[in-house]
Amino acid sequence: MRVLTVSELKKPNGRGGGRADYPQEGSAAYKVWQALKANAGHAVSLKDVSPSSNLGNVIERLQSYYGLDIRRVSNSGKTYVLAGEWVGAHYTDYCAAAFKAGERK
Repeated sequence: MRVLTVSELKKPNGRGGGRADYPQEGSAAYKVWQALKANAGHAVSLKDVSPSSNLGNVIERLQSYYGLDIRRVSNSGKTYVLAGEWVGAHYTDYCAAAFKAGERK
């Protein structure tokens, strides 16, 4: 079984039917996406954003469908960082950008 790439999923007329660049407003995935994008390259606690038990599914969907590189930072809590993002074959590294700007040590 072949898994579609992010660029194939986002094609408007290709396989996958075309996906939006971000999740639908009001969904659990949208709330998590918004919190991570606002703090790209920095650790974010998602306890208040998504207290439900389906956070793992939401993170997996954001990684698979929207090409986000999300890393878990804390084993004890729901703390994640948006490390980067895939847009087609191009990868944007948010952590490196934060290090260069002197925001992270």
